[in-house]
Amino acid sequence: MKKQRELHMAALETYVEQYGGRLSRLCYSLCKNTHDAQDLYQETWLRAIRAYDTYDEDRPFDVWLHRICINCYRDMYRRARAHGTVAFETTEHMEQFFSSLPDPDTTDRADYAALYCAMETLTAEERAAISLFYFDDYDGRTAAEMLGKTYSHFRIILYRARNKLKGALQS
Repeated sequence: MKKQRELHMAALETYVEQYGGRLSRLCYSLCKNTHDAQDLYQETWLRAIRAYDTYDEDRPFDVWLHRICINCYRDMYRRARAHGTVAFETTEHMEQFFSSLPDPDTTDRADYAALYCAMETLTAEERAAISLFYFDDYDGRTAAEMLGKTYSHFRIILYRARNKLKGALQS
């Protein structure tokens, strides 16, 4: 039993190194608040550790992990709404989220200022869809599974998000 637990912990350490950055970006894209994103990140890993015995190794770990993250976010959001406290956005929170995204070497960060502002207009679900599809390079079916949506519903969310971004960037 002790040996099996050590194997699980070693595997989880590897997963943290491998998927920690992507999970962190997803948390920031959902919360848009540094402190809440850090709480979500920790809660996601805690639940993953607790439920690791239920993980089916035939499925991709990152899909399972992102599913846990989204469920944690929904729980946090419900609790916040029940208590009447929903986090407010600030420019600082926005900058912290976007600074975690990879910047192309050929482009200055100032070139993305309009995109950063446009992303603020999206809902959490739309930001997550954009983040998973464009920033983390997941295919549509995998991203849909992570969000707990059908593929067709995910495509609708992505379509609406792109239209909102396009409208915000053109104005």
